[in-house]
Amino acid sequence: MKRIVPGRMVALALAVALMVAAPALAQISVNFNSPTDLSSFTSIHNNYAVNDTGGINNTGAVLIPLNVSDLYTYNTPIATGDVGTVYNVSAYFYNIDNDGYAGLGFSTTASSDYFGWGESATGLGMATHAGGGCFASSKLETDVDYLGDQLQADSWYQVIFTVTVTAPGTFDLEYQVWSANPDGSTIAMLCDETMTGVTNTDVGSATELYPYFVSIQDRMQYIDNFVVNNQPLPIQLASLTATTTSGSSVTLNWKTASEKNNYGFFVERSAQKGAGFVTVSGLIPGHGTTTSAFTYQYTDKSAPAGASYYRLRQVDLDNSVHYSDAVLVSPTDAEAQTAPVVFALSQNYPNPFNPSTEFRFTVAKAGMSTLVVYNALGQEVGRIFNGQTEPGKFYTARLDGSGLASGIYFARLQSGVETQMRKIVLMK
Repeated sequence: MKRIVPGRMVALALAVALMVAAPALAQISVNFNSPTDLSSFTSIHNNYAVNDTGGINNTGAVLIPLNVSDLYTYNTPIATGDVGTVYNVSAYFYNIDNDGYAGLGFSTTASSDYFGWGESATGLGMATHAGGGCFASSKLETDVDYLGDQLQADSWYQVIFTVTVTAPGTFDLEYQVWSANPDGSTIAMLCDETMTGVTNTDVGSATELYPYFVSIQDRMQYIDNFVVNNQPLPIQLASLTATTTSGSSVTLNWKTASEKNNYGFFVERSAQKGAGFVTVSGLIPGHGTTTSAFTYQYTDKSAPAGASYYRLRQVDLDNSVHYSDAVLVSPTDAEAQTAPVVFALSQNYPNPFNPSTEFRFTVAKAGMSTLVVYNALGQEVGRIFNGQTEPGKFYTARLDGSGLASGIYFARLQSGVETQMRKIVLMK
C-alpha cells in the first residue's frame, strides 16, 4: 500500500445524509391505473371515477365530470413532525378550461369538505383559479396573482405544494406549477410562489394530516400520479472531503445543508470499513436545528500511512448518536460506494458558486433521468444530465455557470414521474 501523497485530495463530495434514527420517510404514490385506486380516498360526494384510457401515458387517471365539485382525502394519514419537517404533495392536472378551481394540500380530518376556491376547510393548501390562485390556511385565503388564464386548455401540468414546519404552529408554504408533456416529462416552470410565517393552530396541534386533491366546476378533466412525501429535516451533508496535508495529517472538511437537534460531531477513524472505529477528535459543536448551511473542519495529525476510513459521529441534543457513511482515504485503492436505493438530489456544492458547481443524485428505479437547470423565469438554461440511471449508484453532474448571470436558479431532477428540485445561487 502506498503512502498518501501530501496535498492530494482523496475523497470528494459525499453529499449523503447521516443515518438519523428519526421517523422514516413516508411516501404515498397512487398512479390511478386501476379503478380500485380511488377507493384509497374518502370523498364527500363520490363524484369521480377512474378512467382506464386517460392519464399520463394513457395508463389511467381520475376522470372528473364537467360541472362537478368534490374533495378527496387519502384514507391513511401521514404523521406530523416537529420543526424542520417538510410535507410535499404533487399531482398531474389535465386542464380542460379556465373556469373553476383545482387544488392540493393537507387536511386535519379524513372527511374534510372544500370551501371558497377549492381548499380543505381545516388544513393547509393551495388552489388555482381564473383570477390567479391562493394559499389557504383553515378557511383563510390569501390571493396570489399568478397563472390564472395562462393555463392552456387541453394541457397537462404538474402541481407541487410544499409545507415546511418552521416553528410550532408556524409554516412556510411553496407552490409550483410546471407545464408537462403527456408522458409526464416537464417542459418549464410557470410559477414558484412562496409564503412564510403562516400560522395555523389546527395543523399545529394535529398529530396526523390527510393529503387531499380537489376540483370545483370545470377546471380539471383528469388528475393523475398523486404523490406525497413526509420527510423530517435530516442532518444532510452537502459535502465531505478528506485531504492529506503535510506529514501524516489528514484534514476533513464537511458542509451541512441542514441540521436538526445537532449538538455536535466527533471524527472517527478505522483501518476497516465496518468496524474498529476510534474517536480521533474532541467535540465539534453543531448548530442545533437550522435550514442554513454551515461548514466544519478537523485535522487528524496522527493519520497512519496507507488506507484509512473516516466517519462522523453526530450527537443530538438528547444524546442520541448517529453515524455518517465511512469514507476511504487511499491514493490507489478507492472503493466504490454503494448508494442508497432512493430518489434523491443532494444540494449542490459549493452553493453559492462561481463559476461551477456539482450535484450528486440517486434514483429508486432504473430508467431515463434528466437534471435540468432553470432561471427564475422558468426558462431552461442548461441540461446537465440526460441518460439512463439505475438504483444503487451515485451519479454526479457539473454545472458551468460561466455564461450565466448572477442570480437564483433551480435544478430539477426527474426520473419517471418522480421529481425533486434544489434552489441554487450563482454569485459572481
